[in-house]
Amino acid sequence: MKNYLLICEIGPIFDFTSQSRKTVDFWGASFLFSYLMAEVGRVICQKDGRIFLPYLDDNPMFLEDGEVTCGSVPDQIYAVFEKSKKEAIEKALEDIIVTTMKEKIIPHFSATAGVSFSDTNKSEIQKFINFFYIVNEIRGDTPTYNEFIEAERKIRMRAAFRPFEQATSSSGINKWEKCNLCGDRQKVFQIDIEKDAKDLLDTERICSVCLLKRYLPKIAEKLNPNIKAPSGEDHYQSTSDIAAIPIRERMKLFESFIPECLKKLDEKDRILREECKAGPDEGQGRGYFDMSLNALKDFRETFKQCEDRLKENGGDYMPFAWLNRPFYSIVYMDGDNMGEVLKKNADNFEPYIKKASELLSKFSSSVNKIITDYCGQLIFAGGEDINFVIHPEYLLDCVEKLNESYNRLFAEDDLTKPMAEKFTLSTGAIVCYHKYPLSEAIRRAGAMLKEHAKQHKGKNATAISLIKGHTETLNLTFSNSLIDKLKAMKECLIKADISRTTPYRIEEHKELFSLIADETLRKNFLYTIIAGTRNPHRENKEIEELVELLTSFGHTATMINALLFARFLSGEK
Repeated sequence: MKNYLLICEIGPIFDFTSQSRKTVDFWGASFLFSYLMAEVGRVICQKDGRIFLPYLDDNPMFLEDGEVTCGSVPDQIYAVFEKSKKEAIEKALEDIIVTTMKEKIIPHFSATAGVSFSDTNKSEIQKFINFFYIVNEIRGDTPTYNEFIEAERKIRMRAAFRPFEQATSSSGINKWEKCNLCGDRQKVFQIDIEKDAKDLLDTERICSVCLLKRYLPKIAEKLNPNIKAPSGEDHYQSTSDIAAIPIRERMKLFESFIPECLKKLDEKDRILREECKAGPDEGQGRGYFDMSLNALKDFRETFKQCEDRLKENGGDYMPFAWLNRPFYSIVYMDGDNMGEVLKKNADNFEPYIKKASELLSKFSSSVNKIITDYCGQLIFAGGEDINFVIHPEYLLDCVEKLNESYNRLFAEDDLTKPMAEKFTLSTGAIVCYHKYPLSEAIRRAGAMLKEHAKQHKGKNATAISLIKGHTETLNLTFSNSLIDKLKAMKECLIKADISRTTPYRIEEHKELFSLIADETLRKNFLYTIIAGTRNPHRENKEIEELVELLTSFGHTATMINALLFARFLSGEK
């Protein structure tokens, strides 16, 4: 009897997620596609298909049982079935997206947002979502490695050909009627803009497609009572809220060590929040950075008094770097070398890929706790992919922890242990000012992963783009094995008396520095540059430590950018 391998795919995910103005848009856009693919997986099983990849036996979104904090079903599903089931499965797949949107999602949106979707609007939504699949004949009950690769080749070819029909003529829409998020479709909904953006526009226009991601968290629990959508005090509704996280965390430290000083700061915080007057769906973070607020000056002065008192207490005091430096980070992570590993295990393909998929599922289930522990907001965790938003203060620690957790799972399993060193994660991240457009930040973080981290020799790398202004940018790509070195460099800079001109002096001498082959001479030369006017002939342990850390980054340009990024983390404006 003939059997078939089915591969289903949905999109355009990155385009949809990158057209986000708020973090809630980012979460909703990712969740929508994941929810639809969960519906696809369920209908395949109902028609007696058997899901081959990904491993969904413990996925709460797919099972509709258990807490769901974000999208977790990937954009591709692989399934196998007998010839007798082919017609029924293909017929079910033809209608599944349209049926889910029409019967489950759109009615809730209409009720929640108070918007009536016209036939044109519904058509826009259905034509925007690109769901397609291929069916490839296989000889056995499960695909061999070669059959799997052949099917993947076909789905890539299919993905390149998308029947496209413009639902509306963008050129025929007045610019004041266009959606503010995508700029392509006509608005169906309009809301007032929060206070800190009123200098740009008073209202926000949203089209039928982009409305899905904006309101999805509001209706998620209606789709499934087990879905825990971002909301309330623990959800960071804006990039300003994320930028304010260290301030709130520092206030918790005040409460533990100097409670007598916190009472006054709490009162200043209350006044600031009242003046901020954030709406019910807005975060309070912007109040800590809005210089137009009269209460901000008093809050910062009182905060600094608490800092002075904390320093007087002694102990392991570390200066606070984020009171007037509002930044946030977008992070994309992806697994490395899976294709290479599967090829080397082609003779044992079925059990190996199933075990790898099971371990990936186990890892995805653990990601939310790790990111939450570092005060981040998880956007998506499924398969080898992770997306989240986090403050740069916790970025390196969180990325390092995720890498350790990922590698440990494969290193502890008997089947995958022999190639455990190949199971690594690469990271692309952007660190930028809280007013930097979220849509552009998402695009640039994705580019840092694809064009930098994934191109690093051996992969297993982190690529960070730091944008301190709209024009001042540095890109840093380094092996994950150097994360600890970069963290140590930050601590060293906090303790050491290092001139702010040091990176620029190294830049001036980089050609000469690159000609020095002897490692000891390179370190001595670098020591002299860093010591500068601070008596280079006197032994300085802190500068010696910094030299050791810098030279571990190898290439001179990488070394300079590592120093600049560490200085940024340590508090330099």
